[in-house]
Amino acid sequence: MNKKKLKQLKERTKIKTLAEEAGTDRSYLSNILAGRDRCSYELAKKLAMAANKLTFSYDYLPEDFRKDQ
Repeated sequence: MNKKKLKQLKERTKIKTLAEEAGTDRSYLSNILAGRDRCSYELAKKLAMAANKLTFSYDYLPEDFRKDQ
Protein backbone atom coordinates (compact mmCIF):
# COMPACT_ATOMS: atom_id res chain seq x y z
CA MET A 1 0.00 0.00 0.00
CA ASN A 2 1.34 3.41 -0.81
CA LYS A 3 2.17 5.69 2.10
CA LYS A 4 -0.65 8.13 1.43
CA LYS A 5 -3.34 5.43 1.48
CA LEU A 6 -1.80 3.81 4.55
CA LYS A 7 -1.78 7.12 6.41
CA GLN A 8 -5.42 7.74 5.48
CA LEU A 9 -6.38 4.25 6.58
CA LYS A 10 -4.69 4.64 9.96
CA GLU A 11 -6.37 8.03 10.47
CA ARG A 12 -9.82 6.61 9.69
CA THR A 13 -9.75 3.30 11.60
CA LYS A 14 -7.71 1.26 14.03
CA ILE A 15 -5.60 -1.59 12.70
CA LYS A 16 -7.04 -3.85 15.38
CA THR A 17 -10.57 -3.10 14.17
CA LEU A 18 -9.60 -3.73 10.55
CA ALA A 19 -7.98 -7.03 11.48
CA GLU A 20 -11.05 -8.15 13.42
CA GLU A 21 -13.41 -7.16 10.60
CA ALA A 22 -11.31 -9.09 8.06
CA GLY A 23 -10.88 -12.10 10.36
CA THR A 24 -7.12 -11.96 10.76
CA ASP A 25 -4.55 -11.29 13.46
CA ARG A 26 -3.55 -7.70 14.25
CA SER A 27 0.18 -8.44 14.26
CA TYR A 28 -0.06 -10.26 10.92
CA LEU A 29 -1.95 -7.30 9.45
CA SER A 30 0.69 -4.91 10.78
CA ASN A 31 3.37 -6.94 9.02
CA ILE A 32 1.35 -6.90 5.79
CA LEU A 33 0.91 -3.13 5.95
CA ALA A 34 4.61 -2.64 6.69
CA GLY A 35 5.57 -4.79 3.70
CA ARG A 36 7.22 -7.44 5.85
CA ASP A 37 4.68 -10.13 5.01
CA ARG A 38 2.50 -11.09 2.06
CA CYS A 39 -1.10 -12.23 2.26
CA SER A 40 -3.22 -14.35 -0.02
CA TYR A 41 -5.44 -12.70 -2.58
CA GLU A 42 -8.48 -13.93 -0.64
CA LEU A 43 -7.31 -12.17 2.52
CA ALA A 44 -6.44 -9.07 0.49
CA LYS A 45 -10.05 -9.00 -0.79
CA LYS A 46 -11.37 -9.29 2.78
CA LEU A 47 -9.03 -6.52 3.95
CA ALA A 48 -10.10 -4.22 1.12
CA MET A 49 -13.78 -4.86 1.80
CA ALA A 50 -13.29 -4.28 5.53
CA ALA A 51 -11.25 -1.11 4.97
CA ASN A 52 -13.89 0.30 2.64
CA LYS A 53 -16.67 -0.60 5.06
CA LEU A 54 -14.93 0.92 8.08
CA THR A 55 -13.91 4.10 6.26
CA PHE A 56 -17.20 4.53 4.37
CA SER A 57 -15.31 4.66 1.08
CA TYR A 58 -14.32 2.71 -2.01
CA ASP A 59 -10.67 3.77 -1.84
CA TYR A 60 -9.11 0.38 -1.07
CA LEU A 61 -8.47 -2.46 -3.50
CA PRO A 62 -7.13 -5.96 -2.83
CA GLU A 63 -3.94 -4.96 -4.63
CA ASP A 64 -3.31 -2.34 -1.94
CA PHE A 65 -2.72 -5.14 0.54
CA ARG A 66 -0.45 -7.25 -1.64
CA LYS A 67 3.31 -6.83 -1.21
CA ASP A 68 4.05 -7.64 -4.85
CA GLN A 69 1.83 -4.87 -6.19
